[in-house]
Amino acid sequence: MTWSYLPLTTEDRQEMLDTIGVKTSLDLYKDIPEAIRLHRALNLPAPLSEAEIAKEFQRLAKANINTQDNTCFLGAGAYDHYVPSTVDFVLRRSEFYTAYTQYQAEISQGYLQALWEYQTMISEICGLPVANASLYDGGSALAEAALLSCHALRRKEILIARNVHPNYRTVVNTYAKDCGFTVKEIPFTEGCISSEVLRTLLSKNTACVLIQNPNFLGCLEDLQALEM
Repeated sequence: MTWSYLPLTTEDRQEMLDTIGVKTSLDLYKDIPEAIRLHRALNLPAPLSEAEIAKEFQRLAKANINTQDNTCFLGAGAYDHYVPSTVDFVLRRSEFYTAYTQYQAEISQGYLQALWEYQTMISEICGLPVANASLYDGGSALAEAALLSCHALRRKEILIARNVHPNYRTVVNTYAKDCGFTVKEIPFTEGCISSEVLRTLLSKNTACVLIQNPNFLGCLEDLQALEM
């Protein structure tokens, strides 16, 4: 029996066995009936060093089709994302985190500072009087955008494609219900919505059309054709 990658020494293990009153670790399994015991070594390859294991997993991983070498159309909200190295650098600064959750005072203040810096930068670059960066997830961002459209245009109808992530649609419906707005879903065929169907649903009361691209099914919407 090997104990690779376990931080216990032989003395540590023996001390624990002595404490519980058994001679070897195999004695821990004495309550298992002999009839169902294997009574032979497992048919496993010989143990490898950490470096050898890393190389083996890299070899196996090369057999997979990955999103680094191929465009991702998995859908369900799985997209290619590029995270700049600055993000990790900022998040790992000691004043931005603690050993606890992000709701501790230190990380909350650091998070707020990062948001303030970002909003200020976007305002200056784009010449905007104000910029918002406080939304935490995609579902909330989508719902907030829908509510902003409704309030800005003073309309009460939201159109959302049925191939938008179902969790996002649930969030939008919850927000809209609480605010007294109506949500209508746009059906799709063969993975995408059509401009003809969209036109039949549009009305003078429509505030916005919510479309995900690529959508939940991993299909690309023809946004140019859908543009009214």
